[in-house]
Amino acid sequence: MEETRRNFIRNAAMGTAGIAVAPMAFTRMNHKAAGKPFVGIQLGTHSLLDEGIEWVLDHMKETGKINTLITYSHSYYGAFNRPDAVLADHGKGIHSYRDRNLPRVWVRHHDKYFKNTLLKHQEPDQDFEFYGRDVLSEMRKPLDERGMKIYIRLFEPRARDGAGRIENYEKVLTVDIDGKKGEWPCWNNPDYREWIYATLRDVYNNYQIDGLQYGAERVGPLSNLLFRGNKPNCFCKYCIEKNVEQGIDPGRARQGFRELEELMRKAAGNKLPMDGLLISVMRTIFKYPELITWENNFVGGGEEINLGIYDTIKRIDPGIEVGRHVDHQQTSWDPIYRAMVPYSRMAVYNDFIKPCLYHDILPIRLRHWYIGRINNLVGGDFQEKTLLDLFYSMMRYPDKAQIPLDEMESSGMPPEYVYKETRRCVEGADGKTKTYAGVGFDVPWHLPEGGIAPRPSDPTTVYESTRKALQAGADGVVASRDYDELQNRNLEAFGRAVEEHFGNNLM
Repeated sequence: MEETRRNFIRNAAMGTAGIAVAPMAFTRMNHKAAGKPFVGIQLGTHSLLDEGIEWVLDHMKETGKINTLITYSHSYYGAFNRPDAVLADHGKGIHSYRDRNLPRVWVRHHDKYFKNTLLKHQEPDQDFEFYGRDVLSEMRKPLDERGMKIYIRLFEPRARDGAGRIENYEKVLTVDIDGKKGEWPCWNNPDYREWIYATLRDVYNNYQIDGLQYGAERVGPLSNLLFRGNKPNCFCKYCIEKNVEQGIDPGRARQGFRELEELMRKAAGNKLPMDGLLISVMRTIFKYPELITWENNFVGGGEEINLGIYDTIKRIDPGIEVGRHVDHQQTSWDPIYRAMVPYSRMAVYNDFIKPCLYHDILPIRLRHWYIGRINNLVGGDFQEKTLLDLFYSMMRYPDKAQIPLDEMESSGMPPEYVYKETRRCVEGADGKTKTYAGVGFDVPWHLPEGGIAPRPSDPTTVYESTRKALQAGADGVVASRDYDELQNRNLEAFGRAVEEHFGNNLM
């Protein structure tokens, strides 16, 4: 496996395929930052301008022992609707999102990179706040002076995020079994893929960026139907062609999904079949094996994009670190995705994996976004308590990490959860790539009735969770979810655990 990685990087560096690029005119990695343990933080790019670049860098370095910023180059997938109550005052006041017109593109693009895709990024507008600022260029000198690095945080835009901002975005969206457009782009659409690769070529050829954290927070059509009750997709022409090339009949795939959809509809109405819902679902999948192939070809398309991203970046500079953000559904509660895309597979085409280990927010997410949902869908045969017990058994959580159902609204997962999930990633990667554990704190909750409520973390638990991640073998840690949510007392607790673990190696 390691030889495969070395060959891949070597071939990519030689430019054996794809668009040729000129040698870089600058050195990316500051010698002061080289060889240090990875201690990162995720943040919206606007925070740097709200509070001042140098002030933010000093504050994060002193308080959280941060040496790497993971910030947006494009914030289409940014949380710009959060209320003041969930935002943190780091000493510069709270910068509200109300009545602001923030840009979604924080770099300057060049048309020559986008000739092979119909998608175009949002154009600069003089009405945007911070118009005329090139923050990623402005950051380089103060970062170098402090021995710090900068990584790009790149997420997929949903349909609602891209609409009106990304030209022709509606043309790359998924298509469901009824022919309607979905809420995400299709992983098998060549224009969407090329747009991502073109974006990265443009950014990494024109900015001094040290790494990339890529994230796609979604799963396949089978998971979406069984665990969320969503319409199955994608049946766009590219997905159909991909399956037909493998001898898969799209008509049978559609029919199989329709029969599963009918089962989920009846389950939602508490009309369970005589043989039980789970048996009936399995019977349908065995009857239509095309469903498994369709799922595999769609999810596989997402992995092909990840591989293409790795390839694209390594052709520009093999020294740029490329990594993968893995969200809660992918790390934890979607057994289909976890079975199809284990950490061992991600390790082949990533320099690091960043699992989402948001201990405080997980129980309430688990209660409402998993147990509550599947109890009305594929888990209709079981009581909620039974489903939770099955989940804990499947995840092999220790007793201390098993929160009772009636405590999930108020309780966070203990540090043992962070240890267990970090260890799962470390063992799955098996030394082929690094694990940077995403320790999440002060993550707000999206209320079922609407709105967003704060869920402040406890500094002692943040400290212990960070320690547990490092004790479990993480090569680095990332303060998550976003800087503008993180309270100073918890950022300090995170930094204290980091400093105690790494000691003089941080210097």
